[in-house]
Amino acid sequence: MSSPVRALPGLCPAYCAAFWLRCRSVLSLLTEDPASLALESEHARFCGTLGLGDPSYCYPAVVGSAGLGQGQEGARGCLQLCLREVANGLRNPVAMVHAGDGSHRFFVAEQRGCVWVFQANGSRAARPFLDLRAAVLASPWAGDDWGFLSLAFHPRFHATRTFDVYYSARAGPHETVRVSQFRVSPHDPNAADPRSERILLEVLEPASNHNGGQLLFGADELLYIFPGDGGRAGDPFGNAQNKCCGSTWSPGPGAPPPHPAPQPLRGAARGPSRGLRLRGAERVVLLRGRGRPVSGARRILCGDVGQNKCEELGVLTPGAAGYGRRAKEGLPADPERRRPPIFAYSHQLGRSVTGGYVYRGCHSPNLRGRYIFGDFMSG
Repeated sequence: MSSPVRALPGLCPAYCAAFWLRCRSVLSLLTEDPASLALESEHARFCGTLGLGDPSYCYPAVVGSAGLGQGQEGARGCLQLCLREVANGLRNPVAMVHAGDGSHRFFVAEQRGCVWVFQANGSRAARPFLDLRAAVLASPWAGDDWGFLSLAFHPRFHATRTFDVYYSARAGPHETVRVSQFRVSPHDPNAADPRSERILLEVLEPASNHNGGQLLFGADELLYIFPGDGGRAGDPFGNAQNKCCGSTWSPGPGAPPPHPAPQPLRGAARGPSRGLRLRGAERVVLLRGRGRPVSGARRILCGDVGQNKCEELGVLTPGAAGYGRRAKEGLPADPERRRPPIFAYSHQLGRSVTGGYVYRGCHSPNLRGRYIFGDFMSG
């Protein structure tokens, strides 16, 4: 007696319920079978059809019982992965995000100032979604801190049709970092309206490095901005421990004041500041997995670039503002450092942590719950 051929895998009951709540929108990417696609709208029919009670065959129990999907380590202890190319022909891509609107599009930002939209089938639009090359301050050097550094779509993008960007700009003789908001064109969902730019924040940058650049919407739907300490070694401007975002980039005497005027740096509208005493947080992620929310907002995992000794990963929480810069580096805790990093590695392994993401997807079970990040200098 042969087993029936299934268009979709049989799911364990508990996993099926979680899959329907969080991942059912990917059904159209897994199958083109009309009968299977019709299951998406109703939880009972979905799990009634796909649910299997036999742990020997239902997914993901079958993965654990058969030893499938487990991380395989090479001779050097490195996790072995299969990679698939999803885009090419890009120049210094620095960010890849989605709009959260169910369209399955993803947006890739280039450091020079172009943002491209890719459709669910992998095709790229003929024209950039956003082209800011005329405004973005960039250099011909590969890997410097200037340029278009980040973008973030509003968590209710389907209603607001807005997104925010972070890029280097020139204001007369001075370098600035700029955070702006744009709207999507009312006539083309794959194009931003270049005339809709609304500058939210523009502050002077005293040096060309440590520009940070991450934008992130928290669980509270507030926009979090992660700049750097203003540049150079040892934080000579004293910005890492300064509570005013305007003076985070202190250009020295005689320079024009930042716009808007300096305001207290706050991680939430009614909460204490976050992330003080950081050096260069380039990529930051909102932890959406297990773990009780802190003061109404989920935790934020931050990769902070080190200087002479080590690279750090830290969890940012309200009230824990003492992350050490510029006085401390590495894991040891002390009274002035209320929140040591959760992980640090020496410069024998890497010299410039970029950061990454905790994988919570449905495609690669062997990666679930792992933090995957990169280090710029190690390659």
